Amino acid sequence: MGVKIVIAEDETDIRNNLRMLLGMEGFTVFAAPNGKEALELVRLHQPDMVLSDVMMPQMTGHALLQAIREDPALAPTPVVLLTARADRNDVRDGMNLGADDYLTKPFQREELLTCIRAQMVKAQSQQLAAKRAVAQAQHLALFDRVTDLPNRTQCQDLLQQALRAQNVEGQGLVLAIVGLDNLSTLTHALGAAETDGFISSLAERICAEAAQEPLSRGGVCTVARLGDDRFAILIPQWPNAEALQALALQLLSHLSRPLQSMDAEHFPVISVGICSQFTASDTPQSSLARLELALEAARTKIAQRIAIHDASSLPDVSTTFRMHNDLHRAVERNEIVAYFQPQVLASSGRIQGFESLMRWN
Repeated sequence: MGVKIVIAEDETDIRNNLRMLLGMEGFTVFAAPNGKEALELVRLHQPDMVLSDVMMPQMTGHALLQAIREDPALAPTPVVLLTARADRNDVRDGMNLGADDYLTKPFQREELLTCIRAQMVKAQSQQLAAKRAVAQAQHLALFDRVTDLPNRTQCQDLLQQALRAQNVEGQGLVLAIVGLDNLSTLTHALGAAETDGFISSLAERICAEAAQEPLSRGGVCTVARLGDDRFAILIPQWPNAEALQALALQLLSHLSRPLQSMDAEHFPVISVGICSQFTASDTPQSSLARLELALEAARTKIAQRIAIHDASSLPDVSTTFRMHNDLHRAVERNEIVAYFQPQVLASSGRIQGFESLMRWN
């Protein structure tokens, strides 16, 4: 079935002439003598366009137009109003209600066909724009706006697949995280737009690094942007668990090289964390949490800002968190007592120093 058009016209001769003319042009036509019946046809057939007289019994063209615009399923339908009156107020009322065009009777065949073609082109353009907007929204839901890399949500989906493959095939999954520690300084120095460009350049460098030795030995790596100042690298089949320190050092060295921005070189301050030895109980969320802990550990280093977390690191991490929480409660409950002990020379009885001790009771 071709382009469908609903006609609402109370004058029988005009209605029949329009039906015949448009039918000869290849359109599929449904006609009604008033707005009420036309609205039923519109709801039934979901036409590509509506041609409606303004002055009709039971329901006017303006009322029909308003009903169409108030129905979310019908609202995008192009509506052209036909009238024997050239009254400006009539035209303005129709346009205010959302009419797409207006034809004053009597009109010529070519005038009508030109109007219909224009509305079809307009409708197709709007539909295409709407599809592009939906596609863009779907893309932005999974990919980072600045770098076009997978975002955290998409990274979790990809990580779920990688964890499943490791559990089934016994692959040695390794995750690396790259932190840009001087992002705030760069933003103040370069401005938001230039900083986005800097981050894009850094992302390209990380992707290039992931595509070559030694990372490429681990299969096709995936780079994702986890947040404003951090990137993840998923290495699905890392062959050598003993070489993670060397891998971290290489990433730190290569990614710390200066990048060009605003006709000047700017050095990224990089930290690298690496996690390995994932088990069947690991989830994407817990794995990324481990990765974030590795990055925070790397950022505390003074010289080589790297940290390696394997399965043996987990008890230490949980113990640290438990100790942190318990200390907060101990202070609130006055469970910590300070002891002062002077150091006295036995020969003279003079105090030469002291020791201080905090005891947790």
